[in-house]
Amino acid sequence: MDEREAADLAAAAGIDCVIPTHYEMFAANTGRVGFFVDYIRTFHPHISCHLPTHGKRFVYTK
Repeated sequence: MDEREAADLAAAAGIDCVIPTHYEMFAANTGRVGFFVDYIRTFHPHISCHLPTHGKRFVYTK
């Protein structure tokens, strides 16, 4: 699944907030997180996107 497919799937599933976490997790994973964020903002502006900082704790509360 590439960045566009992941974003489109989130929109189709009715997700209101995405948090990309699998990029740079493995050596072979060359996902472009910036492209993902830009795509979400352009094509699915109703979905919020939070990009956590590596090594920083993130707590999501609704």
